[in-house]
Amino acid sequence: MVAHAQNASGFTIDGLWLTDGYGELIDIKRNSLQIYEVTGVSCIAAGTAKRRPGTRTGEIVFEGGSTGMLRLTPGEVGGTLSMHAGGVSGVALRRTTALPETCSRKTPDTPESNYEVFWQTFSEQYPFFALRKIDWTAVDKEFRPRVTGSTSPSELFQILRQMIEPFSDAHTGIVRKCRLYALWGIRQNVVVDPQARVSSGRSRTVRCAKRTSSPDEASA
Repeated sequence: MVAHAQNASGFTIDGLWLTDGYGELIDIKRNSLQIYEVTGVSCIAAGTAKRRPGTRTGEIVFEGGSTGMLRLTPGEVGGTLSMHAGGVSGVALRRTTALPETCSRKTPDTPESNYEVFWQTFSEQYPFFALRKIDWTAVDKEFRPRVTGSTSPSELFQILRQMIEPFSDAHTGIVRKCRLYALWGIRQNVVVDPQARVSSGRSRTVRCAKRTSSPDEASA
């Protein structure tokens, strides 16, 4: 028999939850969990997880290949949750009654759309533009015209890389799944990673949009 996910106090956590910061929507239905990455222009399914036994009182644990282990515990404020994904501190979750409007339509997997999602994600979530003396709107004006429908994944990666390299911030990074190039903060590496991600605090999915004539893999 499948039971609704609930903690030791009987508080049911089924439903929709928004993270405080990070731009993530968590949809919990019985023993499954779906993560969406949302911005004002996009809604992208980013990973799923299944419930597994917890090891602590009042804890609910979900685990998936794309999400890792997620531990949910009651939040400091009544009716909220704290989600721990391996970091030092948890991420606060608060209930929401409906999916964002952007989740009512599919986010296009094109170079222009992927650029827009990337720029919008940093615009909404990166807190240190003033500290880094970065004019993100000016960066957009410089780089957006370089992205067209014929921009290849390699070209798009290099454009996004150039946009955030001046941050010199090791908490930001890009990993391109299609060709396994990576940039993390001020350090450039070549890695083998099953997920394509951009990081601004927590990891974010970056899809490698392909040209219609390109053999590169597109990843959602």
